[in-house]
Amino acid sequence: MPNYDAIYMKVAHPYGGGKPDPLIRLLMELVPQGSAVDLGAGDGRHTLALARHGWEVTAVDTSEVGLQKLQEYANALNQKKIQTIQADISVWEPEQEVDAMVTAFVLHHLTKLQAQTLIKRMQQKTRTKGVHAIATFTPEGDFYREHPSEGWFYPTKEELVDLYQNWEVIYVQEEEGLARQKKADGTAMKNTILRMLMRK
Repeated sequence: MPNYDAIYMKVAHPYGGGKPDPLIRLLMELVPQGSAVDLGAGDGRHTLALARHGWEVTAVDTSEVGLQKLQEYANALNQKKIQTIQADISVWEPEQEVDAMVTAFVLHHLTKLQAQTLIKRMQQKTRTKGVHAIATFTPEGDFYREHPSEGWFYPTKEELVDLYQNWEVIYVQEEEGLARQKKADGTAMKNTILRMLMRK
């Protein structure tokens, strides 16, 4: 796993330029306000977007530096509905049920079993009509091709849908995108990104 403390210390907004993924806007159209968990929140681009629209958000990440930056951004914007927790998302569990779960570009840091267990645990902690927003990398990309045997979770659309058998699949999109990481020849890595919204 990359050293995210070093990344957040070195770069102001290393992912998405600090802007939320388009999936967050779609989530807020489905559920205008409520309580959410942002798993792998980093420096908070999704947490802050939700909080600005009145959500209460618990941001969970292993990076102390990322969460410190998130808290600084929140303080500067006078956002008081954000709780930060430094923890391993593969074992962390919310104390109360929530209206939404955001898991954006973190599942590939978990094994298949860890990811399946995490999703099941969060499904149990999601209220009826609650929504899960997942953005993840699939096997059709350079991240997976570089290390196909390491056992990290790069689900296909079918695999992810199967984990949500009793949920309503609201939105599914796959598209190719460039990564920050470079190949040995200096060109940017490309990944297929899978975005999904599911309602309980």
